[in-house]
Amino acid sequence: MRKALLLLLLVALCCPTACTVESEGAAEGNITVRVVATLDFGDEVLVDNTISVAPGTCAMDAVRQVADVGTKYGGGFVQSVNGIESGKSTELDWFLFLNGFMSNKGAANCRVRDGDIIQLDFHDWRFRTFIPATIGAFPETLLYGFEVDARPAAVAYEPGLADCAERLATALEQLGVEVAFVGQCTELAQQDKEYCNLLVIGTPDCPMVSEMNDKWDRMGFFVHFQDGVMTVHDATGEVAAEYGAGSGVIQATQNPWNSKGTGVCENVAAMLAGTDEAGIRSAVNALADNLDLLRLAFAAVVVDGTIVRVPEK
Repeated sequence: MRKALLLLLLVALCCPTACTVESEGAAEGNITVRVVATLDFGDEVLVDNTISVAPGTCAMDAVRQVADVGTKYGGGFVQSVNGIESGKSTELDWFLFLNGFMSNKGAANCRVRDGDIIQLDFHDWRFRTFIPATIGAFPETLLYGFEVDARPAAVAYEPGLADCAERLATALEQLGVEVAFVGQCTELAQQDKEYCNLLVIGTPDCPMVSEMNDKWDRMGFFVHFQDGVMTVHDATGEVAAEYGAGSGVIQATQNPWNSKGTGVCENVAAMLAGTDEAGIRSAVNALADNLDLLRLAFAAVVVDGTIVRVPEK
């Protein structure tokens, strides 16, 4: 994990850190972005402002409009926000997410576009240094992508769950998301599997769900399934809870079928899974009906109809 951080920092040191500075006021032709600073995987909100910035503004300058920001590594990365500082002797740090994608570059080199959500989250990285994507910026993840236009969405499901897939696709389309495919996982063409933003609906027996579940550590997940039990971990990797029948999860990563890897910030894959059909339906209903409750969350489980943000404490 420490090697991954060092590699990211080396990339940042080799990149320019100049930003477009926004003038005061909302000038004609400006764009609108939302800037959020949170603690502990989105649990506590420190800053939440929607602001007007010039096209081409970097995330760093956008954040500076609404918070006191300290930088590191040549000014490319965020060191502190409103006095809360990354510690050399601790395993707590600020992480940048743009529309739910964990940024593969520093805030000074990440350009924002109209409608974007910038989330800086200060959290413990002992268990998960790399969390490729979150669910807390849906539908913006599927509407705006990362610095470029979002790719179309594909809703793939396990047999017997066609109504769930249609319900989810309809909800996304009503939010303006382009849904290019709705069908069984086995019907999804390989090129679409690699290219699209994916929403995969199924049990752990579903091949696509199983593939992500088997590699849950590489996916950056805090929830995994084994022997009919859904296990939820806390920020340090300890087991926080175990759930049985009727429980579901909504968690996302960057598309693992993208041939370029899970850190290129091109597309995402969201898993809507459960221990059984009831759990799956609860996860689908949560995403289709309760986006406000999922705002800024990294992931969520649904147990007895209640949405619980993940990682659990």
